[in-house]
Amino acid sequence: MQAVTSEANNAGGNQRGVWVRSTRASPDGIEQLLPSDLQPAALPAAGTRTTASEAGARSSTSASGARTEAVRARASASTTAARCVHNRKRSECKDCGGSGICQHQRQRSRCRDCGGVSFCQHNRRKSTCKECGGPGLCPHKREKQRCKDCGGARICHHQRIRSTCKECGGASICPHNRIRSSCRECGGSIFCEHQRRRSRCRDCGGASICQHGRERSSCKECKELLRAGTPEQDHKDLKPSFMQGGTSEQDDDSSMPAGLEELF
Repeated sequence: MQAVTSEANNAGGNQRGVWVRSTRASPDGIEQLLPSDLQPAALPAAGTRTTASEAGARSSTSASGARTEAVRARASASTTAARCVHNRKRSECKDCGGSGICQHQRQRSRCRDCGGVSFCQHNRRKSTCKECGGPGLCPHKREKQRCKDCGGARICHHQRIRSTCKECGGASICPHNRIRSSCRECGGSIFCEHQRRRSRCRDCGGASICQHGRERSSCKECKELLRAGTPEQDHKDLKPSFMQGGTSEQDDDSSMPAGLEELF
């Protein structure tokens, strides 16, 4: 038995260790080194040195990563819980009767009839109201997303609205290569139950139909009223005569109280 002294580097610095060399060969013919009570720690890779600060940094990084994964898991769970069976936000789902849907089947904050908070005092959307200086307007007084000069996010490289660009395959383009809302075959929203344009349908009382039962832009009587200085609002909201259920004279006579007819 022969004692041999050697030095070994560990994380704390230099440490001396005593090894005992066996004079007897092992069964396979290879000498064995038998450690004594003082055994040095495992040696690191050559040319490297691990400090206590690096070890602490690695432990803090792993702890931070674990916390981040926990936060992501909780966020994903809350998002899943907020989704309804129709894969929509539960509060904004019309089929589920979400709390954010008003009696007019619109989002409560975006409903004019309910006085939604998205509308300003001018009865326009706050974000796009020019008089209020909404944050959604660019320096050219247009919507930022739709301004070509500002390179809006909704403008494609063909200088068109991205959703209605046929070359880009916009989301508003139907299989018939038309704008979906204007496609009769797809049941576009601009068509009424009578298969006419909603604004020009007399049976539906379209907004383009005047009180004389004609299209407002081509009605001679409406043009004469405008030339005479009659406020447009006075005759714009009147229903056509065929939708009023009788002539105006009959309505006046029927609504006149008894006993007052002799005075006129």
